[in-house]
Amino acid sequence: MKVKHEVAVNGKRFTKLGSPTTTLREHIFAELAGTAKLDRISKINFYSAETVRDETTSFNYEMPAPNKIRIYGSYTPTSSYDLDALGIVTAGGYSYFYTALASKVSVVSGIPVNFEWTLTLTPDRATPTGFLSNYNLDMTSSEYRLLAAVCKIILLGRSSAFPGGISLKPNKCEVIASDAATVIAQSTNIQMTADDVAKQVTYDTGNMEVTTTTTANEYIKRIRLVDTVSGGGLVVWDYVQAEPVAKGDYVRVKISIQV
Repeated sequence: MKVKHEVAVNGKRFTKLGSPTTTLREHIFAELAGTAKLDRISKINFYSAETVRDETTSFNYEMPAPNKIRIYGSYTPTSSYDLDALGIVTAGGYSYFYTALASKVSVVSGIPVNFEWTLTLTPDRATPTGFLSNYNLDMTSSEYRLLAAVCKIILLGRSSAFPGGISLKPNKCEVIASDAATVIAQSTNIQMTADDVAKQVTYDTGNMEVTTTTTANEYIKRIRLVDTVSGGGLVVWDYVQAEPVAKGDYVRVKISIQV
């Protein structure tokens, strides 16, 4: 998973500074393993020399893309100091980001300071093996895709983002025919292995038998790892080069996700 975040203070932009905290990594890992942990962003801390000098719970937000968050607004410093970092804190008091500025910004007591913080999550895809090397991986294009769902939950809170509920651990896999609609093989018994040290989760569908076809020249158009709570496809592969299949064939998918 690639994490890119940017900060702008009074129009001066700082790119790719800092990284997610261990807490955020642990919360995402827990979600992948089936335990709801992610919390909603509620506060921004403003630091000088590793000390919180000001904070605000008042900010604007938007999602310019399903996998991108933008938080922006202004705060009025209570004293004069060199601003050198911003912290993103959740409603439960968890620190999700500590973003250091490449150069300090002098702020003056009583004079408003404009700020902007953006986050983009994208998959850092290792080279796939087997037939999936001919498929595009999608984890971001829809609010139900895995990384987009993470963004939406931490921005809006789980119940506001997904009132009907969502689990970031897939419980179903669907193999979809060339007509882009018919499920020709599936599994509701995905095996999950969690490596707490590496913060990596592996999902294995096992052998899924092709039980029907829609044409004499059938091929796999799409594969979906599905959350059965929301019905959304968390991870989706779409074909680039058709993979022919016939009734009685077996399809197996294995994917590891590291936070």
